Amino acid sequence: MELDSRSFVKGFRALLSFFTTLPVGTAPLSEAAREFYLINVIGLIEGFITGVMLYMFSYIVKDQMLLAVLYLVLHVVLTGGLHLEGFADYSDAIGAHKRGVEAVRIIKDPRRGSFALILLFLNMISTFSSIIIMLRALSPGALIPILTWIYILAAESMYILCVFGLPEPYAGISRDFVESAKRRKNIVKNIIVTFAIFLTLLLLFDIHPLLIIFTTLATVITCLAVLLDVSKRLGFVNGDALGFCYEITRVVNMVIASAISQYL
Repeated sequence: MELDSRSFVKGFRALLSFFTTLPVGTAPLSEAAREFYLINVIGLIEGFITGVMLYMFSYIVKDQMLLAVLYLVLHVVLTGGLHLEGFADYSDAIGAHKRGVEAVRIIKDPRRGSFALILLFLNMISTFSSIIIMLRALSPGALIPILTWIYILAAESMYILCVFGLPEPYAGISRDFVESAKRRKNIVKNIIVTFAIFLTLLLLFDIHPLLIIFTTLATVITCLAVLLDVSKRLGFVNGDALGFCYEITRVVNMVIASAISQYL
């Protein structure tokens, strides 16, 4: 039992170390993949820290536009830009209208194409505008549960993509994560953890049903759309596809939250 407990702690620490910049030490990637079913907990931590930090900054910074900029900085700093990098790489493949080997070659090219820059700009401006709209309609403290929920869904979208997508045909970074996500026991664990987090948030925060319904539905639709594109374009799920799915889900749900913020 003690050995299992230590293994779990090491795996979760590895997962936290890989997906965030929190100073928790380093561990082999295989350990992070083993506990990948807890990725929604990583999203919870990301969202809660971001929301609390933004709330604390609101006591010092009164300008909403500057607070929106600070959110973008917090997002990049906390995630280390990991998902944004994958988002940009995969965007290049989309913009080039390539599939198969050519798409993989473009994704692995360290240079940024014009389409990647355009989508990165749209990502940033959509996020920036969404934060400003929410700050105008809600108090900064109200953003804590909203951002927490949005980040949980963004993180969970990567797990969904891994469950239904095919693993890389070579020893890539995401292969272990995809294979781990497909294990039946891990799928069950992920569902249980997701519901536990959901119930906890409902008990601790007053989250409007509209937010839950629309963002959950949007997450499912976004995952399906990304899965279809990834299956046709690459034929498998790699790290860049996961980063793209995370960012698209986050941005879509940020826009939805801002659109219905007057009702929250």
